[in-house]
Amino acid sequence: MATTTLRKGPQYPARLHAHPTAAGRPGCRRGAARISGRRPLNGTSTKLSLSIATFNAKTIARETDLAAIIEEKSHIACDILGLCETRRQKDLYAEWKDGSTVALGVGEDPRNVGGIGFIVSKEWSKSINSLDVSRPRIGVLTINLQKQQTLRIIQVYAPTSAADDEEIERFYNNLEEEINKRSTDLVIMGDFNAKVGRRQDDETFIGPFGGDRNERGKRLAAMAESRRLFVANTFFQKRAGRRWTWISPNGETKNEIDFILTN
Repeated sequence: MATTTLRKGPQYPARLHAHPTAAGRPGCRRGAARISGRRPLNGTSTKLSLSIATFNAKTIARETDLAAIIEEKSHIACDILGLCETRRQKDLYAEWKDGSTVALGVGEDPRNVGGIGFIVSKEWSKSINSLDVSRPRIGVLTINLQKQQTLRIIQVYAPTSAADDEEIERFYNNLEEEINKRSTDLVIMGDFNAKVGRRQDDETFIGPFGGDRNERGKRLAAMAESRRLFVANTFFQKRAGRRWTWISPNGETKNEIDFILTN
């Protein structure tokens, strides 16, 4: 999978590699989005490297579902994997046999809708400061980087297009409460159920690449601009056949609705 480097400049987040990809595990109608970052450690030439990905699993109700995801994760460079739609009835906090930390939250009653999870590699598990997957739509993982620096990763599963405006606003209000909490670096990622598309008018934090924008995409773009969060997917040019993270059951419709945002 090709990776493009974002160079320092007024329109791009510094030190990032990112690429949304349509590669998903067999039987899953979702793709994934991945972002990597490197930064020099204070006073040294050593670089800290971290690769993060988000994936809509559709369900991780059984251990076999989890095992399949971890197996697929092993085939890509991914230190931290955020998960949407665990659809579990019971939460899970465990150490996997490879030493990874696994945290899976539950969905909302009565149909177990949503559910957030994280899988953190053995190497990065020791750097976990806090981990919360108790809510069905927003989970938070805080990683200690160095000195007093921290990275907060907010994993989300936004309401679908069938939800009313009140539910959407409640989701974004809860998300902005998490954004307000202090950290050195911030990544927000997951299934936003929104089509952001390419940059419009005088937008700065939306890139020049993407398709059309829908109403939910307008809400996400407005938050990104007001919070100065780069929508990383939109800064990379990809052919149409690769620019999707969701495909309809009949295979005829493809949309990019999973995003990674960063400060």
